[in-house]
Amino acid sequence: MGDGAMAVFGLDPPRGPSVADRALAAAFALAQRLFAQRLLMFPDAGLRCRIGLHVGPVTLSRMGADSHVQLTITGDNVNLASRLVEVAKAEQAVIVASEGFADGLTQVVAKQSARTATVEIRGRAGAVGVLAWDLDVIADYDRLLAEQPSYQD
Repeated sequence: MGDGAMAVFGLDPPRGPSVADRALAAAFALAQRLFAQRLLMFPDAGLRCRIGLHVGPVTLSRMGADSHVQLTITGDNVNLASRLVEVAKAEQAVIVASEGFADGLTQVVAKQSARTATVEIRGRAGAVGVLAWDLDVIADYDRLLAEQPSYQD
């Protein structure tokens, strides 16, 4: 994918936190760790990324020979997740998730800390509702989670 990467969550039966919660936590952790990195030639500038999150059915394919098999996923939902990276750039956000993805979140602070918008997606009819997280929220997310009230049965 050029200078991008794709991670897939939910191929195994869910256990523990929701798939959306795990995927968002991984996105936040990736962004936080990347931002903390410094290059010797640019010590005052952290590395940056943009992440798109979406949920839905995909086509899982095996490629290669018996001695070397790779798995890949394709489909409209993969394309939408990729397009959300473009939305992140346009919205000056780090992470952008579709409303469909956000519906699976159980962490209240995750939804409350995001901006919401309705955006047009290149190559897609109709607008899509999104949640967007900015750099300042990502940098402070661990504190926000720690301050979240704990509701136990």
